[in-house]
Amino acid sequence: MFKREIMPISNILLLASLPLEGFIFFGTILGWPSFVEVLKELKVYESSCDHFSNSTTVSNGIVNCSKRDSYFSAAGTIGSFSMNVSVLMMGVLIKKFGIFRARAALTIVVTAGLVCFLFTPQINWLMFPAVFLYSSGNYSFVLTNSMMSVLFPTIGALVLVLGQAFFQAGSSYFRFV
Repeated sequence: MFKREIMPISNILLLASLPLEGFIFFGTILGWPSFVEVLKELKVYESSCDHFSNSTTVSNGIVNCSKRDSYFSAAGTIGSFSMNVSVLMMGVLIKKFGIFRARAALTIVVTAGLVCFLFTPQINWLMFPAVFLYSSGNYSFVLTNSMMSVLFPTIGALVLVLGQAFFQAGSSYFRFV
């Protein structure tokens, strides 16, 4: 009576990649305070602190001052802003070019952000384009993966919930790193 269709292996592989991609990429900008600790250990913007000022403190070899914290705060704000604005641009890209090309563009943007982060300890100002590119690309992955629920009509709502759960879990990624 009812003919059961076999799900293509590509759909299953796509669903299997959701947890890994979600945890590493989706919500990492939400874990910015943890990443700031990593950047401080790498001495990013340490030169902006006046080591002879009373407001500069050193604990466990990490120099803290308000000017340095303001750089990190500004970068976090830029990341949060780009995360939200990128959704509009991603909608236009998906409508015009399709999901595959949009995800290819996202991969390039995220890679450019990661390359900028790679050189941030040597060239501190690269932190700003890095956080802009990395977080704008990451949040857009959530958007493209939410469309994956169409591929699984019987568990579509579960796929959407899992995508959002991994988005939230991604904020703890830098804590593990």
